[in-house]
Amino acid sequence: MYIVLSLSIKNFLCVFVLFIKTYIMKKSCFIIVFLFLTANLYSQTTYVPDDNFEQALINLGYDTGTLDDYGLQQILLRLLI
Repeated sequence: MYIVLSLSIKNFLCVFVLFIKTYIMKKSCFIIVFLFLTANLYSQTTYVPDDNFEQALINLGYDTGTLDDYGLQQILLRLLI
């Protein structure tokens, strides 16, 4: 009986350690994905404070939509090159 009990405790500890490793790995992956997505979301638009300039960008086809004081960074960077 003692041998069976010691094996079950070893099995329990192995399962517990695997559970902790999996939990830490999932949490780490979630944090990495979260940081990547937030960095990507914040870097897609550029603040355009002048409404007249933004209206000119819309008229020329470089910006879309209404006057929201933001333009797509990828398109605006092409204007500088």
